[in-house]
Amino acid sequence: IEVASPNWLLQELNFRCNANDFPVSTRPTILLAGVGPDHAATTFARYTWKPDQVTTARSWTPAHEINSNDEELAVKLRPWHSILAEAEIPHHPKTNQAHIDVLNVDCGACEYNLI
Repeated sequence: IEVASPNWLLQELNFRCNANDFPVSTRPTILLAGVGPDHAATTFARYTWKPDQVTTARSWTPAHEINSNDEELAVKLRPWHSILAEAEIPHHPKTNQAHIDVLNVDCGACEYNLI
């Protein structure tokens, strides 16, 4: 799960170019999302994206770290259950239950809404 659209695009391109060795059924899904509250109201969060540090997007930036190249992104926060539904989690062949081997939730502090 990635919150910053420029980072998501780079990850998606990198994955598509370099993941030919993996069967399609085992390829992970990279979702563009921010985790928000379960209620139905539309909630957005503002994030600072630093183009010179493509792994950096966060909802807080100390004043001394802000520079003219930074971009502000508005991210729609979505309930966790809707993000998981979009992920189309594969089912375990023996139990037919949704099965996740590795789940990386690092979406610019949006993951704190899960705690």
